[in-house]
Amino acid sequence: MSKISGVFAVAFVFIVAACFAGRQAAAEDSNLAARVKSLEETVTNLRQELARVKGSVSEMEQSPPASEEKLEKWFQKAVEENAELFKSPKWLKGLKISGDLRLRYEGRFYKRDEKRERNRGRFRLRVQLEKEISDELLVGFRLASGSSSDATSTNQTFTSTFSEKSIWIDRAYVIYKPKWLKGLTLGGGKWKNPFVHTDLVWDSDVNPEGAYESFKYEVCNGFTPFITLGQMMVQENKGALEDANLMAYQAGFDLKLADSVKLTFAGTFYNFLNYEEAGNFPKADGNTSKSGGRLTAEDFNVLNLTTKVKFKVGRLPFEVYGDYVKNLGEKEVGTGSNEDKGLAVGFKIGKAKKKGTWEVGYKYARIEANAAPGALNDSDFGHSDTRGHKVGFKYAVHDKVTFGVTGLFTEPIVADDSPKTTLQVDIVLKF
Repeated sequence: MSKISGVFAVAFVFIVAACFAGRQAAAEDSNLAARVKSLEETVTNLRQELARVKGSVSEMEQSPPASEEKLEKWFQKAVEENAELFKSPKWLKGLKISGDLRLRYEGRFYKRDEKRERNRGRFRLRVQLEKEISDELLVGFRLASGSSSDATSTNQTFTSTFSEKSIWIDRAYVIYKPKWLKGLTLGGGKWKNPFVHTDLVWDSDVNPEGAYESFKYEVCNGFTPFITLGQMMVQENKGALEDANLMAYQAGFDLKLADSVKLTFAGTFYNFLNYEEAGNFPKADGNTSKSGGRLTAEDFNVLNLTTKVKFKVGRLPFEVYGDYVKNLGEKEVGTGSNEDKGLAVGFKIGKAKKKGTWEVGYKYARIEANAAPGALNDSDFGHSDTRGHKVGFKYAVHDKVTFGVTGLFTEPIVADDSPKTTLQVDIVLKF
């Protein structure tokens, strides 16, 4: 009986345990189903959100033109509503700024005196500003490197232990071209040389000071005569020494011989007043002088005849020129007697302007000691009392950048000095 009771007891325990386990499993199955259902709802929501995002992206991809159009219209409207803010100041109208920088190696070699040889690095910097006050009136100025004592050079030499370099007023001018008389030009201040010339009389760096008047008019097809007058102050003195001045009178013409052929001729008389007096010129620069410093020429009444011809062979430009000068006022009876004439002839082929273009040039010149004021003519060549040759090549590596090489082979005419060779290698950048 007791064994049977034990068996029933064990069976009862198993039955109760099985019932409890069944209820537990049923509860767990119910929870799992709920979780699965929740996950299914989440996935459905994610799919719906993804579909909505895809729809928005697709709509954006299809509508950029409309968006850009709206943005452009908005910008135009903003500009119109704020037009005053987008306008440049009125004073900028008619304003022009330009300039250039030249880097140069210059070597000078003397045949009889090697100790005088020089190897210099140099630069030239120029910045010009012009403003049209009206359609008749122009005002401008130019700043340049150089020195105050040399009108024939704007070079600065790399020297003096990296010291700062000077900038000077190279030009300061007003130009008036009235509408009521076409062809008339009036200028005042320190201005670009208006005379037809070569460097036989005027170095390219010289900018005269004073006033000038010019008039040119085409009287018939291809023939344009002109006159240019100048009144220039050379040296003003506050003491007993009289001032030095220059009065210039030029007449000439341009003659168009064909579509690509132009002839220019000019005759000029330069009357230098009191220039020969000691203190009225910076340096003799080839002009002979007396012990007191006065120039032995006694006077400079310079007659200058200049002819230039420009033409083309195919697309290649050519320029040929000849220049003659004689000092009608020369009165020296000593060493420089009758040294009163000058002559220059030369040509240029090509023009180094646009990228890939080039030019070559040649000049022969003989400028006697008292033919013209040495302080004003070609400084690279050697001023007055010099004869020799100049050859040059220039190539445009860019529209605004040129590379050039120049050789000058010169010797004095009267002075007992050594023949000289000058080599110049230039890079010029314009802006």
